[in-house]
Amino acid sequence: MFKHYYFDPRGSRLAYREKNMPEIVVYAVEGRSDEQKAKLMKKLTEAVVESFDVDAERVVVSIVETKAVNKSRGGVPFSELNKKP
Repeated sequence: MFKHYYFDPRGSRLAYREKNMPEIVVYAVEGRSDEQKAKLMKKLTEAVVESFDVDAERVVVSIVETKAVNKSRGGVPFSELNKKP
């Protein structure tokens, strides 16, 4: 099987991913429960299995959470967007 090499930011080494190993990264503001995140990861995995015809064990899903103060829309931090005047 073809292997794709990439730089692993967690260390100074090259790692590889096999070609048929789809990976999904979700960026979200923190605050959702572990149960909500687990449900999302399961549903995304199921969608990839159905759409890409791969085994569930091959699908990687990561959720990258950001503090609301560190993420913005239109230049306004998310922490300020939900505040009422």
